[in-house]
Amino acid sequence: MEEQRNEIEEEYLENLKTIRLLVTAVGNEFPDQTIETLSSFVRKHPETEISIAEYPDSLNAMQKHISLSLVLAVTFEDSSIKEFGIKMVLSRQHPYKPPKIYLDEPIIPELFNFFDYLSAGNVISFDDLRIWDRYYSELNKQKLVDGEYQKLTLEYLLAKVYTLLSVAPPIYHDFMSA
Repeated sequence: MEEQRNEIEEEYLENLKTIRLLVTAVGNEFPDQTIETLSSFVRKHPETEISIAEYPDSLNAMQKHISLSLVLAVTFEDSSIKEFGIKMVLSRQHPYKPPKIYLDEPIIPELFNFFDYLSAGNVISFDDLRIWDRYYSELNKQKLVDGEYQKLTLEYLLAKVYTLLSVAPPIYHDFMSA
């Protein structure tokens, strides 16, 4: 038991080193908060793969981002389980800009007509992501640093994605048979 705990702690410390390197490599503007956010998330989800990914910004210039990939096992009402790949992409302005969340599965454009939370490119969107900027506005930065405004976290967003997928799973064959 003690040996297993030591292995978990060693893995966490190794992940923390990786997180620090990635945050530095992407030039994150708020490194302390981002490192704290990511280390907390990885401690709860050690299977998370962390990497650097390039995505276009609003002007289509490629920018480095931190990408978190994990598999979310969703249990349905009938007790069946389906695994969905999820990717959360954090910009250099995280936590003051929302992460982009993707369904990391093959893109099936027909699904976009059936699920209001899923759009082109398998982007997952919901209200909390749309209000993120206002929630973490410049005026609220000090409150965030002081420990207030902790609702919108990566953990919270992952729970919201789980709920969306469990209530309305984006599975195409269901529509083929309807």
